[in-house]
Amino acid sequence: QSVENLRGSAKQNAPVEQALEIVSELKAQIPSAKPNLGQIIFAAFVDNLARRLNGEKISLSYKNCLLGTKYIELENDLPVIESFGIADFSLKSRAELFEAELQENTFNTNLQNAYETALRNYDCGILRYLMKYFLPQLELAEDEVKRKIFGIEQQVDRQIERFYKDFLNDLELSRNYSRITDQEKIDAYIDAVGAAREHFSATKNAGLFQRFVKACTDSIEKASTPQKEALNERFKNLEENLRAHLDVEEDLEARYPILAKIRRQIELTNLTVAEDYMNRLEREGDRFLADLDVTDSDISTLEDFIAEHDILLNAIRNANDSVETAYWQRYRVHSNSRNNRETQNALDFLHGWQGLHSGHDAAIERAITEEILNHLGYPDGKISARNVNQLNQKSYTVEFPASNKPRDSYPHPFAVFGTEVFSKGLEVIYLGASRNYDNIAQVLSNMTFDRGKICLMDHALTLPERRKLAKSIKLNTNLKNIIVIDKVMALYLSRFDDANRGKRMLQATLPFARVQPYTKGGVVAPEMFIGRSEELDQIRDMTGPVLVYGGRQLGKSALLHQVKSIEHNPDQKNFAFFIDLKDLDSDQALKKIVYELRTAKLIGNVESWDEFAFTMRDLMNGQLRGVETPKKLILLLDESDYFLSSSNSERAINILRELLVSFSGRFKFVLAGLHKVIRFEQNSAFGNLNHISVLPFRPSDAMELLVKPMSYLGFNIADESLISAIFSRANYYPGLIQYYCKMLVDAVSDNYRNQNFDATKNPPFPLNDDYLRNMLGNTEFQEEIHRKFEITLRLDDDNFYEILALAVAWIYYENDRPVSVDAREIRDVCMMCSIERITRLTDNQLLSLLEEMVALNLLRRVDGKFQFNRYAFWHMMGTESEVEKKLAAYAN
Repeated sequence: QSVENLRGSAKQNAPVEQALEIVSELKAQIPSAKPNLGQIIFAAFVDNLARRLNGEKISLSYKNCLLGTKYIELENDLPVIESFGIADFSLKSRAELFEAELQENTFNTNLQNAYETALRNYDCGILRYLMKYFLPQLELAEDEVKRKIFGIEQQVDRQIERFYKDFLNDLELSRNYSRITDQEKIDAYIDAVGAAREHFSATKNAGLFQRFVKACTDSIEKASTPQKEALNERFKNLEENLRAHLDVEEDLEARYPILAKIRRQIELTNLTVAEDYMNRLEREGDRFLADLDVTDSDISTLEDFIAEHDILLNAIRNANDSVETAYWQRYRVHSNSRNNRETQNALDFLHGWQGLHSGHDAAIERAITEEILNHLGYPDGKISARNVNQLNQKSYTVEFPASNKPRDSYPHPFAVFGTEVFSKGLEVIYLGASRNYDNIAQVLSNMTFDRGKICLMDHALTLPERRKLAKSIKLNTNLKNIIVIDKVMALYLSRFDDANRGKRMLQATLPFARVQPYTKGGVVAPEMFIGRSEELDQIRDMTGPVLVYGGRQLGKSALLHQVKSIEHNPDQKNFAFFIDLKDLDSDQALKKIVYELRTAKLIGNVESWDEFAFTMRDLMNGQLRGVETPKKLILLLDESDYFLSSSNSERAINILRELLVSFSGRFKFVLAGLHKVIRFEQNSAFGNLNHISVLPFRPSDAMELLVKPMSYLGFNIADESLISAIFSRANYYPGLIQYYCKMLVDAVSDNYRNQNFDATKNPPFPLNDDYLRNMLGNTEFQEEIHRKFEITLRLDDDNFYEILALAVAWIYYENDRPVSVDAREIRDVCMMCSIERITRLTDNQLLSLLEEMVALNLLRRVDGKFQFNRYAFWHMMGTESEVEKKLAAYAN
């Protein structure tokens, strides 16, 4: 049509002549001797174009493009030459594959292959052309072919959407493993696949869209080759360095078995994992070996319960629904007498179900508090409210006295069934009579109390029912924080003593529940405070360091909150106050500190820092009327950067320091902030006060934070390389690991929704690449990870870290690859960009900042120079033009 328009006016003869000249040149480039099929097709196309330009009304047939399994799509009877910008999907590459296959088989074989492939792959557009050109040779009735096309046509769009979504998820998985990190290229692939999706949806060829997606995936794999080769080179150097330090007869692979795993990850193009293993091996050496174990990833309780489930269910049925009788019959081989302590403990626990079964309110309430909860690790419970009181359905609020356990000792990572029980209580739900899982889910969805909920059922669920109930619970946000204990679960738990039964209960019930132990931000529950034991002890030490500094997302606030949780006990005259001083100057900080102390009825109103000093001396000396002398008082001052830089801060710090010295061992203050806090250490007000640097997590702490809660929730974590990829993406920052794991837990619902989990088989839930792939496709997740990375670079108003990282990225782009960079080169970039806040720094100050970035896992040292600690950081800084614009924005 375009050609006919071109010839429509005499004024356009010149363009026609120019087009004919181009066509003539194209013809000259086609070899005359033994051209391949792709060239023949192209020659036919060029000849057809030339004849059209010369005014001939002809239509050449490209029907042979439809033959074989590698057929080429036709649109308006012409071969589709569009590659959507993907070289691996060019007409040339497709034609070469097409020709090779066509020469191997006969015409009939190729035709039959084409028909069967198109039918199998939902290529309805191809099928229509085959019917148009080859119906007699196919030896099929037209109605039969039309019926088959109609049968699959309804699913074409669904197939295309599935391939599209799978590609986007695979693209994110590739990003996760550093096969592609350049956002500009990622966007180009997304645009290309989007355009192809639109095209193949219009032509109704789902199989061809799948082939295009495969070409994109292959292209990404090829593009990762330079990074793969660079890692291989680094790996060889690492091996040589390690070999140089071996004893004469010592074998390198035997000494460092991780080397084989690194090699394997490079082969699999899991570049993030290989890079992380090498970073750790260079940093940790022999200590690396102990950290590779997937510690605390034990789901044996869940697996044991599932393995025994039907045996326990049958035992209950054979005992006419009596769990006591079922226990005696099931475990009598292990119990010689009812006087056996272990047996009696189990029977006391199970006796509660007899009380539930009685139907009498008093008996039910006594069974709940005195027998069942008491033996599940919740002693001395008292019913404070009766929320629902119906036949076969009751609900109670049960409250507990303050725990007499050590406040820093938590047996499991779930506050809703741990420390919160003593502040919020438990909601205990009793369900009598036989019920199906739908009815159970419906009843429980009305229990929206903001506390942990334990449902006690006078009924025995089958395993399929239990798993279907789990699916309902995972898909319903109203069903959070509910664990279900039926007779089968009760009989299983009777095997354990009181010291272990509560833990086993959570391990066996939480995989079927909807509970989220991780947070996106805010206060971390005491149970989820993992790692940092050394730093915690130092802050709790009343004569220990008072300065706590470190980058963002590293858990400084969580550390201070944990100190408060452990130390604050007014009944024992021990006080610990967490006070957020973000954006507060010296005078505003004083008001907030005084408010906290006044609220605790320790002091009255104070107007100035000098008055505060006198009042605090009176308090600590026991000279304030009506106030008992504190044994211990700690002020945990978080986000103190602005406070420290404000006017009059030196006077405030001097007063706090004088109180610290005067009441050594009884009074302490802690100032927490970013790295610039340490710069105040040289001030006279600080003298020789010690400091703590909060660094990214050690691998062992990161491992515990991920695998311990996840194993309680029924995740089967067997692949240490996947865990390494997660840690690498989170840069071993506790805040990022928390967020990453929160998304992993939340993704269970999506996996059920997308039918990736089977209610007949799950839980347990395999944590593997397939699971990760579905989660990584979440746009919100990707944006949040990138946003949190940017936050870690923005230290303060000077944004030193971001500027230095941009300079490194700029040098990478200049060399078109990662290179080692020294401080002088970074200074030169900043000088060229007129960024005086860097160029005015001394060499030592600049090196000090770079070393801080090394400590924060942002950079790594390479022979006295610096590189990004992770390849992905380069492109996370932006495209080349974006990096230049950001540097220009920091100019004077």
